[in-house]
Amino acid sequence: MTRRRISATMRGRTVAITGGARGIGRATAVAFAASGADVAIGDLDAELAEKSAREIANASGAHVVGLPLDVTDPDSFAQMLGEPSAPSASSTSW
Repeated sequence: MTRRRISATMRGRTVAITGGARGIGRATAVAFAASGADVAIGDLDAELAEKSAREIANASGAHVVGLPLDVTDPDSFAQMLGEPSAPSASSTSW
């Protein structure tokens, strides 16, 4: 699959990536942002997730947000994804 085809496919789509603040997760976030997707980076290290999101957004021009995420907690996923049942989902508007 060519990069052009991936870009056409991902433009206007949203991708949520767990562990996206560093390593393979960050590389995945970079690739999706470069292909035109909006990206939500979830990571236990919320500060690093926000920093990584800013860096990726600045480099790619994509809409990227960094959010706190504990993959062992279902409520944390609900909050990251902005589900209505999450305690502060209304603050996750992107």
